[in-house]
Amino acid sequence: MAREPYLVLRDFRVWFEKRRGFFEALRKATPEYVRAVDGIDLDVGRGEIFCLVGESGCGKTTTGKGILKLVPPTGGDVFVGVPKTVLDEYEAAKAGKGSADLETIRRQHSLSWKEQRPWTVPHFALLGILLGVGTLIATTLPAFVTASVFHLPFMDGWSYVGYGLVVALLVAYFGSMPPTRPTPRTTLVLGALAVLAFNLSTYLGLVFSGYVDAGGLYQSRVWGDQTLAMFGGNLLVIGVAVFVGRILIWNRLREEGLEGIQIRGLRQKLQIIFQDPYESLNPKHSVYDIVAEPLIVNGLGRNRAETEARVEQALADAGLRPPKDFLFRYPHELSGGQRQRVSIAGALVLDPEFLVADEPVSMLDVSIRTEILELLLELRARKGLTYLFITHDLSLAWVLADRIGVMYLGKIVEEGPTRELIKNPRHPYTKALVSVVPVPDPDRRRQRIILKGERPDPSDIPPGCRFHPRCPVAFERCGWIAEEVVTELKDLSAGTPEEGLFAGLRADAPGAFTLPSAPPDAEATIRRLIEDKGEEFRGLKAIRSIERADGGIRVSLHEFTEPELKAIAPDVKVSCHLFA
Repeated sequence: MAREPYLVLRDFRVWFEKRRGFFEALRKATPEYVRAVDGIDLDVGRGEIFCLVGESGCGKTTTGKGILKLVPPTGGDVFVGVPKTVLDEYEAAKAGKGSADLETIRRQHSLSWKEQRPWTVPHFALLGILLGVGTLIATTLPAFVTASVFHLPFMDGWSYVGYGLVVALLVAYFGSMPPTRPTPRTTLVLGALAVLAFNLSTYLGLVFSGYVDAGGLYQSRVWGDQTLAMFGGNLLVIGVAVFVGRILIWNRLREEGLEGIQIRGLRQKLQIIFQDPYESLNPKHSVYDIVAEPLIVNGLGRNRAETEARVEQALADAGLRPPKDFLFRYPHELSGGQRQRVSIAGALVLDPEFLVADEPVSMLDVSIRTEILELLLELRARKGLTYLFITHDLSLAWVLADRIGVMYLGKIVEEGPTRELIKNPRHPYTKALVSVVPVPDPDRRRQRIILKGERPDPSDIPPGCRFHPRCPVAFERCGWIAEEVVTELKDLSAGTPEEGLFAGLRADAPGAFTLPSAPPDAEATIRRLIEDKGEEFRGLKAIRSIERADGGIRVSLHEFTEPELKAIAPDVKVSCHLFA
């Protein structure tokens, strides 16, 4: 039976910009990224244990941290506990159907939403001109009146401060009204404009009062005690304009229903159990301090007695009994299993609904693993917790998970119910993972699939299917480019009579390469190699045509696309061209 969705990811991405030198940044305007998580779609039902599996570096941990915003998401949407009706409206809006506005839904419900239309130089210039003209008109007259009639702003220092306060309030009020964009950056613009208006209007007042000579310079009597007042007035202006502008913009967002999601309010519902209990616990804090810290940060412990009671309950739920025996111990006084239970207690003390378990038993002895896993299952049954369980051990996922998602190089390549995925893996990568899982039967033998090569660099992801360089069944549609095929031809001809023939191979474009000055039998040689070596060197299957051109040979490759994750059976999704 399908569960009510609790966690929903759509095109979720976490990219990290590569560090560049100063001169390199000047030469290359477009930054390069490490695409750790590169657009995944995922649905986790309420009360479900969903396991993400894959080899090291595939993006599992980054996915978990990105969901909790421990690392900033680059794009996509994260919905937590959102009603199904809202999710249906979101999907309809993405497809261009329905009357709901996509950006409004994302702003109100997506945990990873951020302003997609940032302020640009034209926006700053336009807002500056509009507010500049308005503040000039609004402040010139008061400056003239106060300078010429009352002489108030220029007779003592405090009047500068008071006048700056008035200017800041006026700019913040009028600058936060539509059509100004209600973004946090807007308040900085308002602060800068308030300083400009304050100094401009004060200067005009000084001109009207005769404090400025014919050369446009302040007369000496201005540079007295009022100099410090002017400096303080400028600080006050920018501070008040930013602070008041932020409050007004926040009220405007709340009235329009666009205030978005406050991550602080979700911290109590979303927690994480880290992989290494030796590194995740502060050695200078006692168990009580570690477990009580979330309560103190979130302001949930009204007094010492209540905080201590909740800490003891969390320790008991985590299997540390009696809890009073552990309250004032330090991490070095605990075993590995007890440390991990303290980590679990720290996550449970806020009574969460969702836990990211980042390989919580990988650092523990085998004898202790079973106890921790039984504890997690017991907590799920007793508290109705939802888990995103991250592991590289497929046999562990087999025992624990309701459903499994297999990740490779930032993408989910297969997803399905645990039993179905283990018994009948579809994707070649999943088949390779399943083939190396130990079988508890000495008489049963399983043919292991050993993948060639290493996982590609996530900053240079292969085109097409990102698994094709290591795939044992890759074919022409999988994404081979000219450089890869040229490399394979040179590798297979090394130490053979054909080595000299292929030494001059040159990639002209991603989909074609040439062999200049080719002998008459070169075309036949390439076709023979495709027939004899195509199963071992899968890139040769990408060759579509071999033609004579300008005394040489031009080889064209098949077109390719990146496979999409799509359903091929009930509750089973696969991203592979074999199932296109």
